[in-house]
Amino acid sequence: MSSEPDSKPLFRFSHKAMATQWEIIITDTHDIVADDAARAAFNDLDLLEDELSRFRPTSDICRLANMTKGAKFPLGLATYDCLDLAIDVFKETGGAFDISVAPLMNLWRHPDGALLNPPKEAIAAALERTGMRSIRLDRDSLTAEVLLDHPELDLGGIGKGYALDQMAEVLREKEVTHAIMHAGTSTVLALDPPDGETGWPVGADGDLLLANQALSGSGFEVQGDHIIDPRTGHPVEAKHSQIWSLAPSAALADALSTAFLIMSEDEIKALCERHAPDIEVRFPVLPH
Repeated sequence: MSSEPDSKPLFRFSHKAMATQWEIIITDTHDIVADDAARAAFNDLDLLEDELSRFRPTSDICRLANMTKGAKFPLGLATYDCLDLAIDVFKETGGAFDISVAPLMNLWRHPDGALLNPPKEAIAAALERTGMRSIRLDRDSLTAEVLLDHPELDLGGIGKGYALDQMAEVLREKEVTHAIMHAGTSTVLALDPPDGETGWPVGADGDLLLANQALSGSGFEVQGDHIIDPRTGHPVEAKHSQIWSLAPSAALADALSTAFLIMSEDEIKALCERHAPDIEVRFPVLPH
């Protein structure tokens, strides 16, 4: 995220959670109000990590992994929201965003990151466990019915964005509305811009003004990296070194940026056209 308008005091707060550094920047209020709001938002973040992280043994996701077929499991509201949105994005992206892709990832990737070459029979078996086949949600009871033994789900592609959305609600409850926040700079959520400004400048050059909107980026650090396409069960070479999505919520932007790495440009543009003007994509600018 780039620098922000410097004509007014900016109150900055940072916090480590979900294996990344989070930051909240608040303006157009008093320092005591900003401090109280930021502390409350980060407290909510810590509670969400306990509920959503597959690395926390008491989290809903971790407990779901211990369930067998036929079990019905009550979910916390945050877990239910994330799973519900994940299913919607899975459908909208034709399966490019899939939080149940772990069985395929485990086949193709060695723990040190090296790409393996599993047999086609193993790939076919793993595909039977992906595609969001492992659970069915019930909105009325906020429960998940387990359809496969030991479902492997990972909210890493949506959880940080969801946490930003919930933190924004905490700020609003504290009557803080002029703010911007990010989760390790990969996902940014802007609320109202500073008074007199049209948006918060974000991006490498501050060339994008963000207001009441989220921006999320996914990319590759190493040229030639591969990712697993959950639709085919096979690796695909990265089409872009980095790609950005804009959406009304950080959770949606987070999920879409992950899916956009796998989808073709035509698929991405068609999705954005269906949901214009709410959803947009930013491809990297290539040198001439």
